[in-house]
Amino acid sequence: MDPLDYCAHRFGLGTALTWERAAQWAGFYSFRKVPQPPAGSNARMVRPDLLGGIRSLRQSVLGREIVFCAPTFAQILNLAAARSGALVRRTCIVPPDAIETALTATMSEPLMDEARQRLTRHWAGATASVGLPKYARLSFALLLIALVVLVMIGGTLSRDVLLPLTALLLVGPGIIRLIATLPQPARSPVRLLADRDLPVYSVLIPLRDEAHMVPMLRRAMSAIDYPVLWSSYT
Repeated sequence: MDPLDYCAHRFGLGTALTWERAAQWAGFYSFRKVPQPPAGSNARMVRPDLLGGIRSLRQSVLGREIVFCAPTFAQILNLAAARSGALVRRTCIVPPDAIETALTATMSEPLMDEARQRLTRHWAGATASVGLPKYARLSFALLLIALVVLVMIGGTLSRDVLLPLTALLLVGPGIIRLIATLPQPARSPVRLLADRDLPVYSVLIPLRDEAHMVPMLRRAMSAIDYPVLWSSYT
């Protein structure tokens, strides 16, 4: 466990006070929340499963780009060691939950779109948002017309037929969404191309006054898992 998280929970200090004291020790500004972004700003979509791992957020405050971050204990030590005037002016330390709150508010619309499209990824063409087939739309319209007719008829037929159909319309989408969350069948393995079928690439690495980097670059290029037709180091 990170020492800052341990102090926040073990001693009952809370994340706000813990990160505030850490910022004070490291010589940086601190704030307990991230300011709301200006109206009309575009948020870059992030995978929902990665939101919990994001510890920094860049915002424009009074015309200045500020990085709001919730560093770990090791990162606090690194910030303190690299502290400079420019770094202090452009960095503000906040608690981790402030980053999560700001991300949720900033990306509320992209996250909602992600939730709507998740079913589409599992069942392509099964949702109206990507265009249902003509026969599906026609069937749904005919079913609605039949329900209207049954309502107008009323009586025993309405009770015995209308209720089951209505229940089917309400329960059906839920069942489809439940099935979409089940593990998908394993796909057939992709056939790998032979070395002779792979495309040929030329990699040029220009250097100037950087001779000390040649051994490192050579090791990096040699570690690439790709067939080598010809190589030269000059």
